Amino acid sequence: RQLSDFMAEHKKTPLADISYTLLLGRKHLNHRFACVVKSEVELQSLLHGWLSGGHLQQQVFTASFQENERSERLTLKRYGNQCIHELQGIHDPDEYMERLTAVAELFVQGYVLDIEALFQGTGHTVVSLPSYPFEKGRYWISETSKEREAARRLHHPSGSPLERHPLLHDNVSDLSGVKFRSLITGDEDYLIKLQEKGGYRLPGGACLEMARAGAALSSNSLKLPAEDIVLRGVAWSKPLDLVQDGVTLELELFAEEDQTLAYEIRAQPLAESTEPEPVVLNQGSVLWETVPEERADLSTIQARCSIQTWTKQEWYRSFETSDIRYAPEQRIIESVWGGDGKALAKISADCLTNDQEHRMVLHPIVLDQALQLACAIDWTTVNPLGEPIRFRAASLPITAAEIRIKDTGAHAMWVYVSLSEQDGGFSETRTIDLDLYDSNGTLCARFSHLTVKMPERDFRSAVTISENGRDEK
Repeated sequence: RQLSDFMAEHKKTPLADISYTLLLGRKHLNHRFACVVKSEVELQSLLHGWLSGGHLQQQVFTASFQENERSERLTLKRYGNQCIHELQGIHDPDEYMERLTAVAELFVQGYVLDIEALFQGTGHTVVSLPSYPFEKGRYWISETSKEREAARRLHHPSGSPLERHPLLHDNVSDLSGVKFRSLITGDEDYLIKLQEKGGYRLPGGACLEMARAGAALSSNSLKLPAEDIVLRGVAWSKPLDLVQDGVTLELELFAEEDQTLAYEIRAQPLAESTEPEPVVLNQGSVLWETVPEERADLSTIQARCSIQTWTKQEWYRSFETSDIRYAPEQRIIESVWGGDGKALAKISADCLTNDQEHRMVLHPIVLDQALQLACAIDWTTVNPLGEPIRFRAASLPITAAEIRIKDTGAHAMWVYVSLSEQDGGFSETRTIDLDLYDSNGTLCARFSHLTVKMPERDFRSAVTISENGRDEK
């Protein structure tokens, strides 16, 4: 009913954008409803018919299922994906509707299909639609929620975070040193969804932006420039996964010799935990050094990475079997070019705010996806036939010898990675050099000798598993 009312009030909203938002911009629940229509008028008619009597019509499909009861027949899933990919080349209206109807039937039954391919190359955008309706039930607030609200008031006595930075909510410095504290609730748009165990992951790049922003704020009292900051001896302990409740992050800066600060970032869960002590997530040193302005010839770099290319759809399809899932608005890689020991990627700025006051110089989502390019630098070596690869997990940062950051006031729009001279050629870890450039090719940040934990990879097109369990060549 909410969707029907919305369409009546917003008649100029493209139907294709509504479909794109509902299929790729929303979480799919266990009660599903699908319509196959050719126009907004037809959709309105079907919705009114369903709301009036709840009778299924030929183009309306609905189903509900329990997650533990849902099963997929491999042959039907293959057929559904085949229909999706064939739609691009079908011009006969009846044949097109037949394929789309098959996809709708499988979708409401809970099949996980390559829905993104339906919109390949169409340039649709996410639009603001009514949220899912909730059952109007009344419940007592749980103790956990009370504790979370109490913690929120403790950190933000005025009712809202200090207007400092998205990752630095409160300045809690004392005589022992400079400290910043932030409350992460799980609603932040830079968190990455976990596939199997639920919850979200804090990207490792968030720690770097916390350290950079904390150092930039501290530079005022030290009378040092905030634009050029260098991080050295950076190390990550383990990824922070938020399965339930929230977590408090604390950045502490310690004065060292020669205008150098050591920093440490710790995490403390809000709920009762088996780890009562804060967990150290990231640590390193901060220096203020002049980072010379440098501009690269992006066309020359792209020419070095000409062995293999990936479209946006092809690139993110590789992560469908991974332990993480990028939301549509987090899929910022537009194209990837791979060479011998190097790779280049073009970034979309749609997820990056233009508000200079709250802009993140090292955006966590940009850095996380830049790390995934480490998978492409040896792609042509381990996969000379150019077959599609599926990743079982995301690449994770381990250490970085040096990170030179120059705040040019512009967003990073290009990522270039290459094997470091210190790379040992190990399959489980790779050491890379990583550069971030703005749209003009001006260097924004340079990561030297960044060691990355590499994911396992499956060559899915070379060997597939049949329904009876035997390998099919």
